[in-house]
Amino acid sequence: MTNLSVIHKSIADPATCWTLLSDFGNIDVFNPGVAKSYLLNGTQNAGVGATRQCDLTDGKNFLRERITDWQEGKSYTVSIYEGSVPIKDTQVRLSIEPDGTGSILKMDMSYRPKFGLLGAVMDVLMLKRMMAKSMRSVVAGLDEKATIEMQRAA
Repeated sequence: MTNLSVIHKSIADPATCWTLLSDFGNIDVFNPGVAKSYLLNGTQNAGVGATRQCDLTDGKNFLRERITDWQEGKSYTVSIYEGSVPIKDTQVRLSIEPDGTGSILKMDMSYRPKFGLLGAVMDVLMLKRMMAKSMRSVVAGLDEKATIEMQRAA
């Protein structure tokens, strides 16, 4: 199992960050790796059980995610239950903590590479770095969008 964690400081307040993060069906608003996201099966847009599909910007890959834990105003955890990327058994937690007038944005991920030994080698050589880079872009995108929204509201 590979475990990764990314922490990012934001000047945006936790409420603004949570408003964006909790709009589960629209992660494409701040995630630069997602071209389009949408809710599946008429599901709710928040809370345990909500499901979405994320079509990635490469035009060929996708993820289907389900919320498995929801802590209102603080965090949620998703399980990637289907997808075309080379990982499986994937859990991702996105969280927000107050930090003075700003926020600490955190993303934790655990996964297993697909393809057995070949996947394990790919993980060491490149996959782990690619996933960490993607995670950094997600929290940076959330920070950027939340900061813009907060300044617009001021």
